[in-house]
Amino acid sequence: MELIKTFQSLHILRLSYGEELREQLEKFCADNNIGAAWINAIGATKELEIGVYNLKEKKYDTKVFSEMLEITSVIGDMSIKDGKPFLHAHGTFSRPSMEVVGGHIMRCVTSATLEILLNKIEGSMERQHDEFSGLHLLCKD
Repeated sequence: MELIKTFQSLHILRLSYGEELREQLEKFCADNNIGAAWINAIGATKELEIGVYNLKEKKYDTKVFSEMLEITSVIGDMSIKDGKPFLHAHGTFSRPSMEVVGGHIMRCVTSATLEILLNKIEGSMERQHDEFSGLHLLCKD
């Protein structure tokens, strides 16, 4: 991951071929003491795992795509879960046929490039386990 530019609380980042979105962003936030942020991204992926949450079973139903996809939009937040930075992001991805798939991003490996806008928020946001949903939800301080 390369830090392209910083404007006050905004960081412009770029991932290169083979770098994984979640791994790189969580490491960047840990290294830079970022406990809360909002992200947007565009680019391309060659390996993708996305999911949809099954509330009844309290687990993600996932699908893996091992193909070149255009990343049309990624949106999400960075928070703290179990004492470490945690990325929660959703995305839409387009095939060469212009068919779109989307969901909760489990894993996203960059093909050509992935350009990220990370908007740092002062302080931190924490996640705690929610019994009803089975998820780690954002919680108030």
